[in-house]
Amino acid sequence: MAILLGSIPPEERKEVLLIHPSKRTPEPESYVVNLHDVDPLLTTFTVELTDAGGRPHRGLAAIPLDAVRSVWRRDPTHWVIAVAGAFTNTLAGRLFDP
Repeated sequence: MAILLGSIPPEERKEVLLIHPSKRTPEPESYVVNLHDVDPLLTTFTVELTDAGGRPHRGLAAIPLDAVRSVWRRDPTHWVIAVAGAFTNTLAGRLFDP
């Protein structure tokens, strides 16, 4: 997955749709994120959480590469990353819980 995530062109790393199972409903939840970094040595990728307008506002979240289930292009310039796990609110901010 690191190779696939790393191959997303820099200009297409904004407004990536990140989907994951919901802990509350049978429908998946989604966030619009900016793909910040892919680090195969740390086995993580980092996303910048954004608000509804695509502006960064919730900080960075690291997600394990082995949580990635699928990556695909949804149109010529936008991508989708499906992961297993969900975000959890903590005192330190939003953390990804695989």
